[in-house]
Amino acid sequence: MSNNQTSQGPSAGSIAAFVLGIFSLTTCLITGIPAWIVGKMELDKINSGQSPKSGETFAKVGMWLGIAATCISILAAIGILVYAIAIAVFISHSAH
Repeated sequence: MSNNQTSQGPSAGSIAAFVLGIFSLTTCLITGIPAWIVGKMELDKINSGQSPKSGETFAKVGMWLGIAATCISILAAIGILVYAIAIAVFISHSAH
């Protein structure tokens, strides 16, 4: 890695992962999965020396926010499904 890379600011990919991660707190899967993917790709570029190390924190935060939002979305979907099944079972037993 050259000295020029260490003095640069974070790359556009790092910032994109961070912004997507922040948005994923409210939009969940819509930007959660892209934040996860972009963050991971950017971390790979940073580790291989293709992107400046100064973007590592942005990429990590974006990736982890994306992972968290995705997991929360999946858990919420499972909870809604279980609730819907419970209501359907309750209604079917009440009809008898």
